[in-house]
Amino acid sequence: MTNDARWFRLLSRWSLAQVGITLALLVVFIGAVGFDPTVSADRAELIQASRRPEAYRLAMIFDGLSWASIGGTLLIFGALFSRLAPARALFAAVCGIGMVTGLLGGTLRLNATSDLAARYAAAAPDQQAVIVNAYLVLAQVITSHFTAGHLLQAFGYGLVASMALAAPGFPRWIAVWLALVAIGATVFFLLDTVGVFLFPLLILYIIFLVIALDLAMARQFWHGPPALAAPEIRD
Repeated sequence: MTNDARWFRLLSRWSLAQVGITLALLVVFIGAVGFDPTVSADRAELIQASRRPEAYRLAMIFDGLSWASIGGTLLIFGALFSRLAPARALFAAVCGIGMVTGLLGGTLRLNATSDLAARYAAAAPDQQAVIVNAYLVLAQVITSHFTAGHLLQAFGYGLVASMALAAPGFPRWIAVWLALVAIGATVFFLLDTVGVFLFPLLILYIIFLVIALDLAMARQFWHGPPALAAPEIRD
């Protein structure tokens, strides 16, 4: 088995695992943690975490794993295209490593938000107001990690898409899909910078771009790599 074949085999398995992680996150967060439309949006997550602490912790484990899985995808593509476009492949791999920013955001939710939620559930009403204020500061820190993660995700997938489009033999439709994921991540980065969070848009992005792309790559590369030609690609 050639090196390319091994990397494509890993990519297909990794993509399928990423689908499982993402679906688990959606099911636990939407189905078990849930939403309360009567609660102000800026503190809704804290309130739900205080009501369903076990489900919230489980959801945040999957949240952290989802960021790590994105980083792994970028690292795999960096290895795949390292001979064809070494500079871009290196930067894509660096973006993959940078997904640790999103992982840290998920870890802060798992530990710090869960801790504040437990304190909130046990506190008197006057103490709850203090805890909410502390949470609002924490939420800004967490959002900053996710903003950085979206920026690196956009840049990394953009680099991967550019290499895939230039690689003879690589499925063009998957290359375009990679570019769409990069565009979507850019949109969420821009929304983060202006303090706007659109949950329905996030769900559509996850289902129709991220999950669908991972399923497509798992199916396309499961039994072997595409017939990539080997001409040099100039960075």
